[in-house]
Amino acid sequence: NDINIYYNTGKLHLSTQPAIYELGLTSEYMNPAVYHRIRSGEISDIVIEDKIGNINYFSGFFPIMNDNRKIVGFLNIPYFKNQDKINQQSLGLLTLLVNIYVFIFLAIGIIAVLISNSIIRPLALLSNKLEDTNLGRRNEPIEWSSHDEIGEIIQAYNQMLDKLAESETKLAQSQREMAWQEMARQVAHEIKNPLTPMRLSVQHLVRTWARDKPENEKLNGLFGKVTKTILVQIESLVNIADSFSQFSKMPEPKNSTFLLNQVVQEVADLYSASKEVQLKMDIPTAEFYVFSDRDQLSRVFNNLVKNAIQAIDHGEGKVEILMKITGNQATITISDNGKGISGEIGQRIFEPKFSTKSSGMGLGLAIVKKIVEGSGGRIYFESEVGKGTKFYVELPRVE
Repeated sequence: NDINIYYNTGKLHLSTQPAIYELGLTSEYMNPAVYHRIRSGEISDIVIEDKIGNINYFSGFFPIMNDNRKIVGFLNIPYFKNQDKINQQSLGLLTLLVNIYVFIFLAIGIIAVLISNSIIRPLALLSNKLEDTNLGRRNEPIEWSSHDEIGEIIQAYNQMLDKLAESETKLAQSQREMAWQEMARQVAHEIKNPLTPMRLSVQHLVRTWARDKPENEKLNGLFGKVTKTILVQIESLVNIADSFSQFSKMPEPKNSTFLLNQVVQEVADLYSASKEVQLKMDIPTAEFYVFSDRDQLSRVFNNLVKNAIQAIDHGEGKVEILMKITGNQATITISDNGKGISGEIGQRIFEPKFSTKSSGMGLGLAIVKKIVEGSGGRIYFESEVGKGTKFYVELPRVE
């Protein structure tokens, strides 16, 4: 309980609740009636009912005496009527506050666990995916629908997978091309070496036969036919060896900026007088500049037009050379009404291969694809067996 000590004059000397007096809620002097009754010896102590504002309380006064039984001060002990109730209410309030704080702490803990799990789970998933990421096999992207910070990290991971797959494809293609080039170099060497003496020997035999040929016309005719066939086949093999040699020694492109319209027009003019097919061309006058090797790109269109003409082996042949400009891209379409390309052949049409047929695609399309992609473009085709083929070459504009 609180206590107050007064001087023997009745003025407050010490209190456990000095704020009550400092704020002026009650007087610094003790009750005058009580003071006089104790001072006069009428009573030795007394308990009275008092109030502060609207709060009623009991207040007990006791004299403080020295050894001579003389009053030197007064002791006052206030006691509120509802102290037990107040204590009980205070205890109830304290209990409620403790329960609230415990609940808040538990809620915060649960929320913290949920939040940490929502962060740790995708990060752990991402960590596991990164550990499993490997070249040489398909890496599955992470499905994540939220557009939050974690979502941005996962999106970056998925983009990395796409770039990794693209790099892997390019690496595999590069390795295949290197292998093909090495094989082409060896094949060209192995084929061409014996062909020259073979051709010279046959030609020498023909000259010798012409000088000392027998009178048997049938034998002469057979000899001439056989030797001619041999020389034609040798020439065909020489062409194949040259193609392989050319593929294995693809020169570094000498890139420059030039007018694409002009190159396409030059190729079209080259075949415009052809009696083999009816050539149609549509080349816009709007200038379109590209950055590439001019000679190699001219070779691309020459190869495609030549293939289109050779693909026509029936009726009236038609070849179209069309150029269309769309924004910063030009598309050159070379189409024919030839025999078309079957699905099985079409799947591997850009892979290096050789052919002994004069109309074969040979190594040409492999070189064409390499040149077009080296110029930042792409090449693809559409074909229907018996109706014809369309090759598309797309190239970017350079300012």
